[in-house]
Amino acid sequence: MNDKKSVDAILEGISSAKSTPYKGLGFKSDWELIQGYFFLLDVSSHLVAPLQLLEVALRNNMHKAIASHTGKAQWYKTVPISPISQRQVNEAIKNAKKELGRTGTEGDVVARLMMGFWIFMLDVPYRTTGTPNYIWQKNVFDSVFPGTTGESIKTIFDELAALNKLRNRLFHHEPIWKAAGVHDMKGALARIAFQHARALKVLQWISPEKHAAVVGLKLKERFDVACSISKFIPTPSAEEAKAAEEAKAAEEAKAAEEAKAAEEAKAAEEAKAAEELKGAERQAGQ
Repeated sequence: MNDKKSVDAILEGISSAKSTPYKGLGFKSDWELIQGYFFLLDVSSHLVAPLQLLEVALRNNMHKAIASHTGKAQWYKTVPISPISQRQVNEAIKNAKKELGRTGTEGDVVARLMMGFWIFMLDVPYRTTGTPNYIWQKNVFDSVFPGTTGESIKTIFDELAALNKLRNRLFHHEPIWKAAGVHDMKGALARIAFQHARALKVLQWISPEKHAAVVGLKLKERFDVACSISKFIPTPSAEEAKAAEEAKAAEEAKAAEEAKAAEEAKAAEEAKAAEELKGAERQAGQ
């Protein structure tokens, strides 16, 4: 597992492009880098649940609220105004029919709309009061974001946009800790902790009940335990362990030689003293 051949094979499997960012975290060897890579992957995996909970809750809240506001179950056919959003709706309708073998229900279509679609519904075209596309009347806002405490639509949009980038990085196997100023494991873990706290904050805005469940079921506690620099205790590679054993053996051999030399010197001193004592006794008897 940690011999040079295995280490080289693991690094090749990770690929140079994926492992390069980790080289900036100050690891002392390739094996330590691999351990850091696996450790940060494990810590990052704790964001999957809150991001998934957040995305599904946002989608369901928005669909229900906008359908109620417009009086149209298939509001997504008329409310989205950008070509990109309209194309996403058409693709969702087409994919639902292709996958299900029938015309998809509203729920089938909504489930196939990406997170970016829902976030864009909070952007300027829909949140500017006094325009035909404005949809964020108080009753709609309160239905979608029941856990907010005075945050503006723009603030929510900005936070969701940041989380969407995080989501895409996580699900495309990119390092979510990567940011300016991150140069070691401590900094990487601090960055992941910031992202996790952001996800829970926004989840609280969208679904206080799901946020409470994340805390109550100890998902947050498990993340806090995992995201600790004290948990990262890298072990040496096989070559490093062998070199350490050889160095230890050499030190022990050297110490043994020195002890032996000291014993021999002591014995010689004692023999010399004994001879001197005998000589003194002989001289005194003459």
